[in-house]
Amino acid sequence: MKASVVIPVRNKAPYLKECLDSVFAQSFRDFEVIAVDDASTDDSLEILRSVDDPRMRVIALERNVGPGGAAQRAMDVANGEIILRTDADDHVLPGRFQKQIALLDREPTIGVTSGHKQLMAAPHILHKVPLEDA
Repeated sequence: MKASVVIPVRNKAPYLKECLDSVFAQSFRDFEVIAVDDASTDDSLEILRSVDDPRMRVIALERNVGPGGAAQRAMDVANGEIILRTDADDHVLPGRFQKQIALLDREPTIGVTSGHKQLMAAPHILHKVPLEDA
């Protein structure tokens, strides 16, 4: 398996389906998804467990450990050569995984990549970080 997508989740039910849909819609397909529910008190865990894709693994934590601890728990059990990290309220743009993995394969001295980020609140973009190709 080439990649493991790590998603820490804490009370993100309103955003979670869109996030997961954008992950599973990626053109790059050789990945597993490890979503760690960080003791959510909303419907997040139920949404995660409803995903019908064999690449999905759900870990439910009994107590809140924070996003870093939840992400680390996923990385501890990851099978992929590469970790792709996203948050549960993110929308992963099409082609993101393909571009990042191609760069890492092409340039083995690179250890970390990042992507374009827009913070949005309807109907305006609140903050935009410019995207530059490597």
